[in-house]
Amino acid sequence: MKLRQPAPPAQVTRDEAVDINTYIFEVLQASRQASMLPFASAFPDPRLFPLQQLNRSLAQVSKTATAMSVIENLPPGNAELRHAIARRYALQGMNVSPDEIVITAGALEALNLSLQAVTEPGDWVVVENPCFYGALQALERLRLKALSVATDVREGIDLTALEGGPAKLSGEGLLADDQRPESARLHTQR
Repeated sequence: MKLRQPAPPAQVTRDEAVDINTYIFEVLQASRQASMLPFASAFPDPRLFPLQQLNRSLAQVSKTATAMSVIENLPPGNAELRHAIARRYALQGMNVSPDEIVITAGALEALNLSLQAVTEPGDWVVVENPCFYGALQALERLRLKALSVATDVREGIDLTALEGGPAKLSGEGLLADDQRPESARLHTQR
């Protein structure tokens, strides 16, 4: 069976204020029902977790953890791990200091820290359409504006749509690889 591609979203939409939290909480609350399959979020079925093994591992780690181990893993992260990552970069010919590496507790924390570092309230941020709801929540919390740009399932984000966009953009970065749900890759030529 061949599935149809989804219809393309609007080329560019401008959202003066991002307001997503109420809707997201309703969807997440509904997904707690056993009869629901939560396509709205990337939470695996808890029955898939090896809980006994996880509990043993947690018990073992908690026996050796010190009070300082809780704080030393906050950003910028564990110094030993940052040094190991810097060494791996060096093996690939890149000179990266451990001080330039920040370890986070996941992609959303990394996104929040990045947005805080390079934006100010009221700034515009380009987002894919569709966009991960956690990114929209981060924009809302930081009082940022979303410029939603169409994403093609094969080609990725439509860069030509940015040329005539309704907002002046000052940023120079774009995360356009391994997107969900499309998994389109933006070719370097584009």
